Order: sequence, then structure tokens, then C-alpha cells
Amino acid sequence: VGHAQGVDLFDPAAKTFRAFPIGPEGSEPRVMAMVEDSRGTFWVATERRGLFQLDRATGTFRAFSVRDRAAAGVRDPDDPFFAAFLEQPAGTLWVAGYGAGLVRIDLDRERTRRYRPDPRRADSLSVAQVVALAGDGDRLVYVGTENGGLDVLDVPSERFTHFRPDRADPRSLGSASIWALYRDQQGLVWAGANGFGVSWLSPSAQRFDSIRAGRAGLGDPRVSSIAEGEDGRIWIGTDGGGLHVVDPRTGSVSRHPLPRGGAGTAANAVQSVLAGSGGSIWVGFW
Repeated sequence: VGHAQGVDLFDPAAKTFRAFPIGPEGSEPRVMAMVEDSRGTFWVATERRGLFQLDRATGTFRAFSVRDRAAAGVRDPDDPFFAAFLEQPAGTLWVAGYGAGLVRIDLDRERTRRYRPDPRRADSLSVAQVVALAGDGDRLVYVGTENGGLDVLDVPSERFTHFRPDRADPRSLGSASIWALYRDQQGLVWAGANGFGVSWLSPSAQRFDSIRAGRAGLGDPRVSSIAEGEDGRIWIGTDGGGLHVVDPRTGSVSRHPLPRGGAGTAANAVQSVLAGSGGSIWVGFW
């Protein structure tokens, strides 16, 4: 479980937490994402202090520097804020940098490559504010950005295709600010947007459908997280509208009840959703 001070390891059987702080006491690195790679290394992305790896022998975190432009061991000034991970294929870790662009890490050599916007190339990354990632399991990396829309990187050619909102086209991407991405088992790419709802893309059709906020839709247009349950239903967390579940077969949307918060108020500000084994769904709140 990631939080402002670091990471806690939860034991479901004992219902206990073990703390793994990041940085000195009182610091707030603000954990944004976590992943264990195929080599067994546990990574953490933070909003304020960059990337970290867990030293399992000592139970402490060590900083990892992206060295493509900065000197070894020295952080690039754009490197404190990282937001998401994706390993594809095994041995290659992609990291979303908010201001740092898209970072590619060779896990065997720990060599890094950074993708940034290039005004001389229409097929470069749209903006440097990368927020969310998803992959097709092969050659495509889907890149959600803040105010740049959805980019799709074809890894072999290192060229980006761009999807952006078009008011004249109702089947275009709903918003230029993508906060969450998920590719489901059927190959649909779900893009959670800030202030719109959720758009989903069929790679074969290259067109978007959408679910907006409203009586028959989401409780809030700010989508923060997307996950897929074992039964194929899509779980959507919103920042203010709670948790929703979508049946892709019928398109139906229903709101899932959540436990009461402090003073009896509903816990509606969902930050993260994780699908576990046995049909369980874990939900983190702001």
C-alpha cells in the first residue's frame, strides 16, 4: 500500500501492516505507483523524490537515477515526479514521468532511454507530462498524458501516433488529460479522463466509445483508476463519484456501494483500484 510517507506491506491473514518509509522521518515523497519486475526488483514511483528500488536485505529503499542526460547519480531537474510503471516485454520497464517524459529502462543493464517531445518531429511524444501507461503485450505502448491526449508508441520504429479530442467528431477521444489507462483481455484500451469520464478504443476500429458522468453513467467525470475483474467486468474509480462497474458485453454501468467514511459520510474519492484473486477488488482512497 503506497501513501505519502512510503509503503506499507499488508498481511491479509493477520490484518497487520509493516512500514517501509522512504526518506528521513517527516518527509513526504508521496508514492504514486509500485511494481515488482520480472527480475524480482520492487520499484516505487513518487511525486516528490523520483524512483526507488527496495533493498530486500535491509528493508530500505535506494534511489534510482535516470542517467540519460544527468551525470551518474545526479537527478535531472525534471525527475522528481513519476506516476506509473509498465513492464513490456519482460526485461524492459517503462516509466511515466510528469515532466520527465517517457522513460525506458533495460533491467539487465539498468540503462535508460528517455522519450521527450521534439518540435521537429510530428511522430514524437506529444507532451512531457506523462501520467498513465498500458501495453498490448507486444510492440505497442499506450501513453496517457496531461493535456496531450493519448499517444501510442510503436516500439520497433520509435514513432508515436496521437489521439486527441475533436469537437467535430463524437467518436474521438473524450479529453486531452488522461489520468488512467487499462487494456482489457479483449484488447479494448480504456482511457480515464479528467473532467470527461472514460473513453475506450478498439484497436481494430481505431474509434472511441465513451461513458460520461450522469444519471446512467459515472457519478463524477474525473476518472482516477481502472481495473478488470476476473469475470471481465471493468471497475472504474472516480475522484468524487465513488466506484463503478461496467459490463462490456451490455454497456451497463452501475455504482458499487462503498463503506462509510468519517462522520458517516460516503467514501467517494477513489484513488486506486486493484483486482485481486478470487474476485476480490481492492480500493484506495484519497
